Amino acid sequence: MDKVSFELEVVTPLFLGGADGKTAELRPPSIRGAMRFWFRAMMGRIVGGDIKAMKELEADVFGDTDKASSVILRLGNVNLNKDSYNPLPHKSTGFKFEGFKPDQKFNLTLSVRSSKDVQNLEIAVMSFLLLVNLGGIGKRSRRGFGSLRILKFDGELSDKKIKSLITNQPKSRQELENQIVSLIHLASSKSSGFADVKRKTHSNSSFPYINQNFQMIVVEKWKKDKNVIIEQPYDTWEEAIKDIMLKMRNYKDEVFGSATPRQASPLLAKVHKIEDAYRVVVSAFMNTSINSQLKGDWKKMEDFIQSLLPNVTKQ
Repeated sequence: MDKVSFELEVVTPLFLGGADGKTAELRPPSIRGAMRFWFRAMMGRIVGGDIKAMKELEADVFGDTDKASSVILRLGNVNLNKDSYNPLPHKSTGFKFEGFKPDQKFNLTLSVRSSKDVQNLEIAVMSFLLLVNLGGIGKRSRRGFGSLRILKFDGELSDKKIKSLITNQPKSRQELENQIVSLIHLASSKSSGFADVKRKTHSNSSFPYINQNFQMIVVEKWKKDKNVIIEQPYDTWEEAIKDIMLKMRNYKDEVFGSATPRQASPLLAKVHKIEDAYRVVVSAFMNTSINSQLKGDWKKMEDFIQSLLPNVTKQ
């Protein structure tokens, strides 16, 4: 195995700034940067939040200023159509972002420079799978935009479990949740085998990573008819993002992120498209370090996540 290829579909608008920072442009750095984030999320439990050790591991796969990346990322068929979208669909705003339209396809290929780097390619694939299942690329990717899905896969993988996670298509909310749980467990196993680093137990980290406090749920729209919960997928990606954002308005708190001082949100919403229906995967890096100037209430985050789940009050 020295190369794998994916055919990808745009699920929600991609807000990707080009060289001028304004015109939407789909380039490898956008995806590579997101893969680095999920690499750190996967490997953090190994280094215990040690940023120096993390940078050394990350450089082995994605390179740094001193050495080239061992994994090469190429894109194909990137001349996608664009349109303008409201980045806050739960509000009536006077501004829009230019983004690539949903339901379009492009190709991504990951390869390695040398056969000795095959393990690095496998780890890069795992980082990409975490990205596709839990996150997105570009602006507003933590709020559902920039979501992708895998349509086709080509290439040989030594670990059949990875290929199974790529090719199996879940048909229900529970199947999707089970598959992502399996992905997270496999990522944990792969990270342990990849990094020959003495485990550390730093309680604070400058980057979020998947540990025992990480939470993930799959959300559908639901309503209560008497004492019966009726669940079904969202009909459109707009409906999915809008529903999550409207519910989040009831739990305003700095723990969800801040513009001033700058604090990226530890909560992520990713829109999944299965056939012609949509579901949202909401995940949270609970109890991670946030800016000391902020007074975030993690109980608000917990309450918000619980509010997304059906709740039947017994009569």
